[in-house]
Amino acid sequence: MQVRHNSPISSLISRICNNSRTLRPGSSGIAHHPPFTRINEVGVDQAAKAVGLGTREMDMLFGEKLHQCAMGTGRSKRRVWSAVALVAVGSQIVLACTRSVPLTNTSDYSVAPDSSEITLQTYRDKRVLIAVPSGNRQAVQPEFPDSTKDRFSEDPQAREGEVQTRYLRALNMLRRDQAILQEIRRASLLHGLDPIHVVSAIIGEHTYNVSGQDTVQTYAILATRFAASWALRFRASGIGLDELIKGPRFATCRADGPQAEYWDCIGWIWERDYRGKTVDGRTFPNSSLRMTFFNPVASGLSYGLGQLDPLRALMVTDRVQELSGLRRLDVSRPVEIYEDIIEPTTTVHYIAANLKLAIDTYINEANFDISGNPGLTATLYNLGREKGRARELYRRNLEALRRGQRVILPEENYYGWFINQKQTEIRALVP
Repeated sequence: MQVRHNSPISSLISRICNNSRTLRPGSSGIAHHPPFTRINEVGVDQAAKAVGLGTREMDMLFGEKLHQCAMGTGRSKRRVWSAVALVAVGSQIVLACTRSVPLTNTSDYSVAPDSSEITLQTYRDKRVLIAVPSGNRQAVQPEFPDSTKDRFSEDPQAREGEVQTRYLRALNMLRRDQAILQEIRRASLLHGLDPIHVVSAIIGEHTYNVSGQDTVQTYAILATRFAASWALRFRASGIGLDELIKGPRFATCRADGPQAEYWDCIGWIWERDYRGKTVDGRTFPNSSLRMTFFNPVASGLSYGLGQLDPLRALMVTDRVQELSGLRRLDVSRPVEIYEDIIEPTTTVHYIAANLKLAIDTYINEANFDISGNPGLTATLYNLGREKGRARELYRRNLEALRRGQRVILPEENYYGWFINQKQTEIRALVP
């Protein structure tokens, strides 16, 4: 049985988990909550619907005799259905209250960062959604990391000129290829995204992380030439990744669930049980899952127009299959993974899916709507680990609100800051 996040039962669960006063006499606790009030007023069919149970589910959960009893009349019928409803909701309360993170954000609209609706309780219970304004939070561009500095001159003035040259090259690369811009618009529409996010991510990668390609078509040539040979390195310590994750240690990871959660689980177990350890006679490298299995012939970790890595493609392949209609990627077929992230017309769908994943994650984990700030989505595209970052921001804001302070907004890094500074020119590509 599932309870919809916007149902009366879901609202009750949230209140019970976070406010014990809802169960006191005279309060709006279980006895006074709409589903239970209706049970005492309407017939069996409506009561069953109120708690999300049908005849078949009743038989499975409580047995045929109890169900038959519940189909009786008068006071006996009401008592049985009230008991069934209490058990049904009680099970959901137990599940919800034992979760490490509260329920998914349930707000129907977003508010400004200074809204009076932002309180410790609404933020904690994920009943408020905060719209992050466009533009940068900082007046000066944040410092480059050392790995990025190494790609540019040490002299700040010369570095600024090099960044501008790369940026203009990327801008012109896209401007000359109306076909890829049209595919970006299509992918963005399918994934419920403003295309400026996709364009911004591509330009950011080509400004700071890629030496630069003059045309989009260059990537299509790379897909044909290198995909098969790169895919040969999906192995480590004499075992393929597809074989490794079938082992019992990974049994808790749900392959049939959301792929972003599945690969997060795989990565966590790799860090805990395999990284730098000897398992079943095999000694595994002391490196991340991504570095161990997705770095073919040391050619780099990311590929194509949006510089995606195979792991990020696998994390959104369910979204891309459902919304874009592309084939489902599987770690046992690595050639297909590299083909799809290097080929421009398919990779833009994976870029869009990853950006939408970041937006959804910040809504559900941190109570922030970042969809109006391409610099923030570009930052997360550049850094990755959006779930961990969102949860850390949620924790920091709980502490801030407990101290009576305003919420801390997510901030752009050097990469996203630059993107926000160039929004007028970038928007002109996808007006």
